[in-house]
Amino acid sequence: MSLIKSSSKDSNPSLIACSVIIVGDIKNGDNIEIEGSIDGNIFANIVTIRESGKIKGNVKCSVFNIKGNFDGNAFCEKINISDTAVVNGMLEYKFLAVDYGANINCELKRIVDEKNIQKQPLVK
Repeated sequence: MSLIKSSSKDSNPSLIACSVIIVGDIKNGDNIEIEGSIDGNIFANIVTIRESGKIKGNVKCSVFNIKGNFDGNAFCEKINISDTAVVNGMLEYKFLAVDYGANINCELKRIVDEKNIQKQPLVK
């Protein structure tokens, strides 16, 4: 299931460098990797927060890889949380993987019906 149509499966991810701070929403049809800080909502196919990255906002994507700090709501088919992650908020997912050592303080809701993820509003 892909929430957002990708323009190219072989494209490199868009990188938000560690020195960058973005206030506002990001819409990207492919992959985005965050080393910097984002205060806003993200719509993309694959979102990765690297160890130095921070998101304060909501994320709607197919695959969400969390290695840094996330504070918000996420609606994703697959969520991978690494041992370096700090997660606060609410996660709705179809598949979830969590490494030992991850700091998780959030509500977890498994999506049973695939159609529910398409209908979810990003902001609650």
